[in-house]
Amino acid sequence: MSRIAIIGAGMAGLGASYYFANQGIQVDVYDKGGDIPHRVQSKDLLHGLGGAGGFSDGKLNFTGVKLPLFGVPRDKAQDFMTQLYRNLFEPFNPSTAEEVEFNKEKNEALEKLVHGTNIHYRPIRQKHIGSDNLPILMMNLQNYLENKRISFYFGQEIEDIIVKDDSCSGLVVDGEQREYDSVIVATGRKGQDLVVDIIRKQGVDFSFGKIDIGARVEVPASVYENLIRTSYDPKLKIFVNGTDVRTFCTNPNGYVVAEQDGDFISANGHALKGQKSENTNFALLNATVFDKSVDTHAYGLNIAKRISEASNGKILAQNLGDIRRKKPSADFGFTPTYSDVYLGNVWDFYPEAIILNLLEATDELGKLAPGVKDDLTLFYFPEIKLRAVKINLLPDLQSSVDNLYFAGDCSGLVGDIMHSSAMGWLVAQRIYQNMNF
Repeated sequence: MSRIAIIGAGMAGLGASYYFANQGIQVDVYDKGGDIPHRVQSKDLLHGLGGAGGFSDGKLNFTGVKLPLFGVPRDKAQDFMTQLYRNLFEPFNPSTAEEVEFNKEKNEALEKLVHGTNIHYRPIRQKHIGSDNLPILMMNLQNYLENKRISFYFGQEIEDIIVKDDSCSGLVVDGEQREYDSVIVATGRKGQDLVVDIIRKQGVDFSFGKIDIGARVEVPASVYENLIRTSYDPKLKIFVNGTDVRTFCTNPNGYVVAEQDGDFISANGHALKGQKSENTNFALLNATVFDKSVDTHAYGLNIAKRISEASNGKILAQNLGDIRRKKPSADFGFTPTYSDVYLGNVWDFYPEAIILNLLEATDELGKLAPGVKDDLTLFYFPEIKLRAVKINLLPDLQSSVDNLYFAGDCSGLVGDIMHSSAMGWLVAQRIYQNMNF
């Protein structure tokens, strides 16, 4: 029987584990973080069971737009996502996930509103689990998997991948070599440093992709209310100066949070089903593209580290009016949901072109929600998505190294809970189909 190792107990790792579990395949799952009780106690929002997605606000997007990359026909993608939800999420959720209302008339009204602007709106089907329910769901899923021969090894950081004759044959854990027939790297966006080390050392075929650099934006909930009524997490792409700026991860009546990620701290947001704030937050991200030879991962990491060093480990907060005036903010016009901030000036850290794109995109977004472009709108920096390394996969979803697979955010090919889970599932399915029984 083949031995399988998965690096990372986030959504891609869990998606793969679930598929293997239901085929009767024993799997070892390693993660540098802990289980849910340990994560709660240590306040680790990024590593451990469920990964960053497991401590998010639990927005599930059912588009399936990335699935054709992994062999799922386009016309079957949404059906696949629905079945994935019914298997991997619904049975383990302590509460019924909220089906985000899709109002055809309101969506048509928003589509008319964006007509003539530089904004593209994509309506999608969504469910909302909530940050308060997700950890319980993850514990229930862990119990299910452990009863089906899936072993979790928390607090164990992978030191190396063993490759012989261009084929992966195991891992190095705590100085010990452990042999496996196949290895899935599913370390998430926050595991990009390990991924970069692996692909460079082992000669995995990859390319540098774009990197999203922007801010977490917070406004009084009333400012964004009309957009939220149309779509819980409106997906807006704003075209400015030959590039695009997108909204992402909207949290109605939610909370801004700071996440420690190794050497730097970043802004993020979440929403609870059982607790509401007076504000709404969302990410505003500029797609930064360079020549493919430029290490975009290192570029984004450098910006984030510089802010953390200057701020003594805090996220930078600055209102929109003061960004325009290129001066730090002395105070805020409304009560923010996160206040332990550094009152700095983003112009000291971000490239001018990115700031100008964010400002222009905010003005454009103000055509849909006028209050967004008010001077008091609050920006938190940095919010940078370090998914800048793109693994070049073979048709069987292997990397260029035999028996070495990548799944989820760390592959550079997907970037949300559902797509990460789906990619893990599909990689596991392909491994199982290639097994010799």
